[in-house]
Amino acid sequence: MRLAAAFAAAVCLAGLAPEVGCDEGSVASARRDVVDASGTSARPDTGAPPSDDAGMTDAADVPEASVVPACPEAGGCTAPVAGVLASGRHTPAGIAVDATSVYWIDLGSSADGGAPANAGVLKCAKTGCGDSPTVLASGPWVGMAKLAVYAGNVYWFSTGKVFECAVDGCGGAPAVLWSGQGVVGDIAADASGTYFTDLSGRRVLRCAPGGCGGGASELWSNAEAGVFAPPLGLALDTSSVYFTASSGDVLGCAKSDCAGTASWLASGQASAVQIAVGARAFFTDATLNGLGRIVSISKDIAVDAAPPSTDLLGGLSVPTGLALDGANVYFTEDGSVDANGRSASGAGRVARCALGGCGGVATAVAGYVNHPRGIAVDDTSVYWTDFGATVDPSGADDGRVMVRGK
Repeated sequence: MRLAAAFAAAVCLAGLAPEVGCDEGSVASARRDVVDASGTSARPDTGAPPSDDAGMTDAADVPEASVVPACPEAGGCTAPVAGVLASGRHTPAGIAVDATSVYWIDLGSSADGGAPANAGVLKCAKTGCGDSPTVLASGPWVGMAKLAVYAGNVYWFSTGKVFECAVDGCGGAPAVLWSGQGVVGDIAADASGTYFTDLSGRRVLRCAPGGCGGGASELWSNAEAGVFAPPLGLALDTSSVYFTASSGDVLGCAKSDCAGTASWLASGQASAVQIAVGARAFFTDATLNGLGRIVSISKDIAVDAAPPSTDLLGGLSVPTGLALDGANVYFTEDGSVDANGRSASGAGRVARCALGGCGGVATAVAGYVNHPRGIAVDDTSVYWTDFGATVDPSGADDGRVMVRGK
């Protein structure tokens, strides 16, 4: 049975499509109160013991350290120590890395519920930026959630628009690659173009390298495939595009001929949201309160039938981010919420599980975390965004961007 209410909540809490079905004050709202055991708002005290993390081994907190030290010598950087790359942020969400830098979205704050005054795309060197990140672009953007970095450019979206900016800055306003109607859910880029999910139009779209020109190409739509639900998460490999749909399906197709090759990789999931691909595909079932999962599936798009899937890890509550390296899947988890949409401060965590399985027990990267959202990895480190003590856009600006060596 599909858990429709849980799915709606999971999508909102996972940072996808906050405007879609997320009524303020409901369990599905992206604007939530956060309470500790005494009922007061709080940030986690890094000196306090970690929260109970069922299924975790050797939980460890990231210290409230000074910023990551600068590279000790030119060309001789070692893996960063655990610490804070940026603090005092306005609800940071999606995150991505390239060889030298970390990029993320600040959703901004809006006391009156209107367009945020300080939404933006920011950058910090992996070795630290003195807690003073570079603002690549800013604007009154709503509907931001994810971003992608490829070949010297960063890509992101707001409601009805997809933007491009050089990683060194836009020199003014960012380029608008696409302008349309409604909400975008996820974005990815490689040599073949910029791909994004159009939730309102229930489509997967692509802009050719260099821009959309007269418009984006439609790779897939729910009308074509018979899935009457918008696509959510999106991932790429060298030949194919993979995406989740709010119907609980996971699909894949060839970049060159999506209309003729769309295949179901998984179906009947409660709430498939995030997706990442390596040798296999992994997706999150972002269900609430211990019913969430990370699932491993084949990437074979040659057979138009959903093959058996493997639960890599269960017992999760709203996994919000997903990233892979050659050995592990890394994830962020928001933590349990009550019927009023409240979760205890510090209920989130960052963890990993081996790609081949971890016996149902994840290994801690960081515990006692406030609402972690995006996650990214490189050869040496794990990076994530910490929304802060509240996801209320009018709340305190105490979000952080964190790093910890593997």
